[in-house]
Amino acid sequence: MTTMEDLLATQQQIIEAIDKIYINFKKDGAERKTPDYLRRRLENLKQYFTEFHNNHMNLLSFEDQSHSFFNEAQDIDLNLISEKWEFEDILKTLKMRWTAIDSLHWELDNELNGSNAQYEEQFTSYEKYYKKLKRDINQKMWSVAHIEKSTPKIEIATFEGSYTDWVSFKDLFTETVHNNPSLSSAQKMQFLKSKVKGEPERLIQHLRISSSNYALCWDILNHRYDNKRRIFLSHLKNIFNIPAIQQKSANHLKRIHDTTYESVNAIKNLAVDVSTWDPFLVCILAEKLDSETNDDYMDSLKSPRELPVLREFLQFLENKFMSLEISRKKQDNSKTS
Repeated sequence: MTTMEDLLATQQQIIEAIDKIYINFKKDGAERKTPDYLRRRLENLKQYFTEFHNNHMNLLSFEDQSHSFFNEAQDIDLNLISEKWEFEDILKTLKMRWTAIDSLHWELDNELNGSNAQYEEQFTSYEKYYKKLKRDINQKMWSVAHIEKSTPKIEIATFEGSYTDWVSFKDLFTETVHNNPSLSSAQKMQFLKSKVKGEPERLIQHLRISSSNYALCWDILNHRYDNKRRIFLSHLKNIFNIPAIQQKSANHLKRIHDTTYESVNAIKNLAVDVSTWDPFLVCILAEKLDSETNDDYMDSLKSPRELPVLREFLQFLENKFMSLEISRKKQDNSKTS
């Protein structure tokens, strides 16, 4: 009985054989890339891919799937070989070779004047094969172009398990991938797996890429991270954990402004009513300012006896860090002049 190690060794040999075909293809000059050359290599690739797939199906029958092969194999799409087989270059070479053959054929045809039936029959068969090969290459080029067109162009940041980042990741992935009708479920799963690291990656690493596993994969991540309570706490902690500053700094003031603005809006998106939070938040945030900036803030208040407004506090911070940035830029220019 064939063991798992035997099959894994065979798979490695097949991968090396495919790599060798690709390396040789890149090395060979255009004059060697005849229709017969292309046919033989495509047949070899097809044979290797079939054997690889059959072995992979046998490997899946083993209970122990902890070997690194199972994770690496999921990233191999045997149907997408556009990078290894440059179809445009192949088609160009094929057309160039056929033009030379066709030109020579007309010269021979004029000489033979239809007297050699065997030659005519042989040429006709080659002509039919050329047209079929050209049609197959064009079809593959269209398929690759269609897949590239349907693949999301918007860059989705990798999700590493932060509840703070989950909502934006989920919304963007849902819009560009999950609800994309031109992508198959297997393609969606492959894209999803490429965009998670750390804990979320470990949660779904046991699922191999397939159309049937995509829904389960997406549900697992949603069940873990689509947690409003945890998301709320993560944004609230971001505000509380803003470090206090001892000396005025444009970067520190900008951090207080941006973190507060982003976190409050994220909490609003959870349908939390924050309309009465202003005095509470401003009181906490003002304590994080250096003494000089805090004094400037108090001086800026038109009605210091009234409850503070968060919008006015954030506007003060924005004016302050912009002023500090301009002053620093002037100082840098004076040093270089």
